[in-house]
Amino acid sequence: MLTPPDLAALPSFQTTRLAERLRREPLRLIDIGARDGVSDLFLALGKLARVLAFEPDEEGFAALSEDRALRERLAEVLLRREALGDGTRRPFHLMSKATNHSLLPTNPTLVDRYRMELFRPAGAIEMDTSRLDDIVGPTGGAPGFGEIIKIDTQASEHLILSHAPQMLADTTIAVIAEVWFCEIYQGAPSFADLCQLLQPAGLAFYGFTSFFLRSGKRVDKRTSLGRERALYADALFVRDPLDQSTPVAPQRHWDVLFVAAVLTGYFDLALEIAPRVGDADDLAALSTVVHTAAAAPAADLVAEAQAAFAAAAADPANAMVALGRFVDRWRSTFDYGDVR
Repeated sequence: MLTPPDLAALPSFQTTRLAERLRREPLRLIDIGARDGVSDLFLALGKLARVLAFEPDEEGFAALSEDRALRERLAEVLLRREALGDGTRRPFHLMSKATNHSLLPTNPTLVDRYRMELFRPAGAIEMDTSRLDDIVGPTGGAPGFGEIIKIDTQASEHLILSHAPQMLADTTIAVIAEVWFCEIYQGAPSFADLCQLLQPAGLAFYGFTSFFLRSGKRVDKRTSLGRERALYADALFVRDPLDQSTPVAPQRHWDVLFVAAVLTGYFDLALEIAPRVGDADDLAALSTVVHTAAAAPAADLVAEAQAAFAAAAADPANAMVALGRFVDRWRSTFDYGDVR
């Protein structure tokens, strides 16, 4: 299972020219939907990151505001209790679990079909929304933020980003977004819609970092194998100059893209970018950074596999569950079909 490396603390990273550049000018990041705290992806950067975080829910924002360690860990934190959208007043739909609150109502047909009890409606409140471009634009309260964006807003991702075209075109190098494959929320734009929205800004889908499936539970997973419907995922979009025959980009672009690749576990991409980030003296250190972040000792994997098999052997009735959970932890990593 991949977790973001504590990049700022790696000795091999601290001495690089990239680290020097980021100490002088920390990354300007946006976390949209920060109820559970600022993303671990951003916390891993420590003082190399300035974070603008949005959370409209009163309880979630209060917890975020009371996290004093947050301000000590990052170079700067700007917190806004604000719903992003199109600048109009809208209903904010409350669900049985607070993390599922959304500007869109849930779809009762699919909620019933897949027994999604945590998505049941629990009321609504009226809320003003703000356009992201108005906040991060030259005259806004946080100009220049948005080099990397993490957005998880329960199906309003498309709405929010569609009102930030200037930021996407001028500033954004990477987006980590929750994307939807079916209409769990009524009228929710699909993954394909978000791809189409981001394409004019040069932000192309690169891969998934996690994937979530669901079924009606008519087949017992303890005794059967099968497949389930894809509901949603977390996806990485990047503005990647290497897709062009003659890749050209400012140094800051390469720096941000390298960091985004390392944090999201796309280590091969990071090594591909490394020669654009550091000179000959830096390349060895950057390579060490990436390989340190990617390291997965075989002995650790064997021990985890043995523990899963031991749990399966100890409880044969739930063997499929024990082994399935082991597979789940590694599902979103490499494809090994090309290894000979």
